[in-house]
Amino acid sequence: NCNSLGRESMSMWESIVLRRSGFDHLALRQLDVKFSAYGSVSPHIVTCSSEAKMLHYNGDMKPWVADRLRRTAPRCALPEVMPQHAWKWSRTVRVFCDDVTFVQCQELWSVFISPRAVLALRDIDAEWAEEERRWKEQIQEEKSAALKKKKKIDQERKEKQEKEEKEREKEREKEEKEKQEKEKQEGERELEKQKASKELKDKEAKGSKEGKDSKSKKGKDKSKKP
Repeated sequence: NCNSLGRESMSMWESIVLRRSGFDHLALRQLDVKFSAYGSVSPHIVTCSSEAKMLHYNGDMKPWVADRLRRTAPRCALPEVMPQHAWKWSRTVRVFCDDVTFVQCQELWSVFISPRAVLALRDIDAEWAEEERRWKEQIQEEKSAALKKKKKIDQERKEKQEKEEKEREKEREKEEKEKQEKEKQEGERELEKQKASKELKDKEAKGSKEGKDSKSKKGKDKSKKP
């Protein structure tokens, strides 16, 4: 028995076993294999199909849904005993010292089953399920992105208004401070004027008194003469 003909990818540990089985960089590139950041690979590479008498399509990529999923199909080693068939996709790669031909696993299925049976297995209700799910997710993502953008714009507008309000408040405080400083200076100048005016009056009053005292003294001196 040969399993996993319907799986989409291989785990890191499975890919290690695959690479140690004679698959070098060139062979895996020829099979369109992509590596993830952690060493897992896609698509799934099946080698046991070359000698197996029974193939198990366990996994999400069943032959009757593979076209609908639009993902890279699993690769299967071509069985040694196989009727003539025009394969849609095939690659021959060097594994150790042998040339091994790989085909899409779903095509092996189509060789042994009639088109009527394939149609009977298809889930018509789920034909557009993945696309509809993807479209729905896209709509949700766009709505979410638009909401985030709106929140960002509102936040920036709010921050701008707060900044402008703070600047206006600082300007008002500055104007109030300048006004108080101006009033203080005017008050000091007024006090200085009042002080100077008082000093001038005092000086004039003192001068007037001294003048009167001088006249009075002269009068007394004249009266004392014979």
